[in-house]
Amino acid sequence: MRALWFIAAVTIFATALQCFAGHIAEDPTIIPVSGELVWLDPANGHGKSLLRMEGEALGKPVVVDKTLYVASSHTVHSLDAMTGKSNWQFTTDGSIFSIAVAPRQIFVGAAGTLIAIDPAGKELWRYESDLAIVDPLLADDLIVFNSVDGPVAVDQKTGKLRWRLAVQWGYFVFSPMSEHRLCIWKPDEIFVVETERGKTLWHSTADQSNTAPGALPTAAVAVDDLICQLRGTPKDANDWSLLGREGGSGRTIWRTPLGQHEAAGARTMIAGKSAYCILEDQLSAVEMSGGTLKWQKTIKPMEAGGAALLSGHGLVYLPQLGGEVTALEEKTGKAIWIAGAPKPSPDGQIRVGGMCVNDAGVWVTRNDQQRR
Repeated sequence: MRALWFIAAVTIFATALQCFAGHIAEDPTIIPVSGELVWLDPANGHGKSLLRMEGEALGKPVVVDKTLYVASSHTVHSLDAMTGKSNWQFTTDGSIFSIAVAPRQIFVGAAGTLIAIDPAGKELWRYESDLAIVDPLLADDLIVFNSVDGPVAVDQKTGKLRWRLAVQWGYFVFSPMSEHRLCIWKPDEIFVVETERGKTLWHSTADQSNTAPGALPTAAVAVDDLICQLRGTPKDANDWSLLGREGGSGRTIWRTPLGQHEAAGARTMIAGKSAYCILEDQLSAVEMSGGTLKWQKTIKPMEAGGAALLSGHGLVYLPQLGGEVTALEEKTGKAIWIAGAPKPSPDGQIRVGGMCVNDAGVWVTRNDQQRR
């Protein structure tokens, strides 16, 4: 079982790295042809190009008010979100794996260094870690990320270590909860901790009655006072259900059957008031308040471990292999529009680097890349 858990952690960590421009640029098997940042109109999917870089890939964009931040392999770009006009650029020595933005700070994961910069692009502080900083989470006044000796929480203002959860593992998944709590998942355990001091409020191993022996666990994700996780059954690991667990104890409060599917690529994401489950070519929307199955839809393949879907304007935005973005109606799953990707270069392929959304629209990065 420990061997399977190790394989799961390595797989999750490797696919997470694939989400970011720095990793794409440094992967010796991939040649970046170009990266493009596009704004999409949520009403119809029509778009305009804001930034294009030759020989570079672009990571997940982050929008705050009228400013957008996006990273190429070693540079953070601050742009006007609607015009693409450059505000400033910040260059790092290490490959950039992540960006997170607080009201007055931008946090950049450059290889194993976390760098805080101000809204004018001036460096504030650095924190050296022992792992590439991928998927950092802003929680209260902290920024939380993985390290070899367990998840660490660093003070946003000072860059000083606030606490470390003494649990070793290769890759944890973090989800913010209500009442200053944080859900931390590792195969196959769930920790709920107090964000201020990192005190573990409760810790539970997985209920082995919910999955077949030896099955690779899927990540648990949380919001408010609810933790969601895909599970199989003791007799059949591919007979999937989404479990809703009460955040104060881990007690299962509802179970939504989702049918028979292969385990490869199974994952859960939370957007808006729904949990979205991806099982092979099926996307299921589940109402989190009571576990009601809202709809199921057959979809084209999504990026494996790459850009996640998001919601806004009453729509769910689904990034797909080849660079397309499909907008689905949140209530019904009906396709409203499809934003097609540009034609790739000869022997190239278009991949979505990431997406973000606010009241003014949707921003998507698309990367044209070739494999050696």
